[in-house]
Amino acid sequence: MRALVAEAAETAVDAQVRAAVDALLARCRREQVVGVLFYGSSLWAPGRADLIDLYLLVDTPSATGFGPVLAGLNRLLPPNVIYLETTACQDGTPVGAKVAVVTWTQFARGTAGRSATPAIWARFAQPCRLVYARDEATRSAILDALTAATVSFHRKLLGILPDHTTPHDLWQAGLTETYARELRSEAPARARAIVAAGGTALTARTPTAIRCLSPLASLSGDGRVRVHLTRWQRGRAQLASQVARPAGKVLSLARAIKATFTFDGGVDYVCAKIERHSGVAVRPTPFQRRHPLIGGWPLLWRIYRAGGLR
Repeated sequence: MRALVAEAAETAVDAQVRAAVDALLARCRREQVVGVLFYGSSLWAPGRADLIDLYLLVDTPSATGFGPVLAGLNRLLPPNVIYLETTACQDGTPVGAKVAVVTWTQFARGTAGRSATPAIWARFAQPCRLVYARDEATRSAILDALTAATVSFHRKLLGILPDHTTPHDLWQAGLTETYARELRSEAPARARAIVAAGGTALTARTPTAIRCLSPLASLSGDGRVRVHLTRWQRGRAQLASQVARPAGKVLSLARAIKATFTFDGGVDYVCAKIERHSGVAVRPTPFQRRHPLIGGWPLLWRIYRAGGLR
């Protein structure tokens, strides 16, 4: 498992991603930066995403220059999201990046499946790129955490799976479930698109992850996944899912509101993303841009009523 994770994580990135990471490191207190990960739709569907998605792992939130209030919010409700803009050094192409900031402790807890939402373990069970690590020991620790995320993904979702399933269907069901635990604009087909794009890069992780979960699950001779949960274990997992879905959406909403204070042009970005993924077009007013905490509620309600959030 770790070899598969490391092979993907250590794949070289293009000049635009490298430029964004270099610019990010330049604005941080370098000695407090643990690592930088490149992930998301800009990785698995290059050219279709408007921003590069980066995860910045830090010792403390103050590494990015957050004041006491935002640093405190980052500890209570991670991540803080910031916007970064630079140019690719070779041809001067503008590069924009959305950067999620979490502490190393928060990231390690999330990949181990001990976070309140699937935001970390579901994202980083998928292939990503480790673009920067502070040193070799840190690089090894991050790879261990990414490996743990893949095992957490499979462990957390066993209870919603049928008794027999394929690795492909497991990933599709798992991503669909984790999307349902967040406030998202994507249509249900999003999970299918990710699994189709990921192909064997995703499904090849399942056999080793399932072996780690024995005796809760096993592999049959034809490579299918067999789930060995009792009725009580399934009932508990399904109850947890029913609780996690509304709770996760509330936390996602709180994070989105917080992002409007840390992300320049955050309201317009959120509206543009919702339109791109759902087709629902809503334009914020100047008042809503200036005062998202007050004016954002009617905007969110319009988006929700129009089917832009699920």
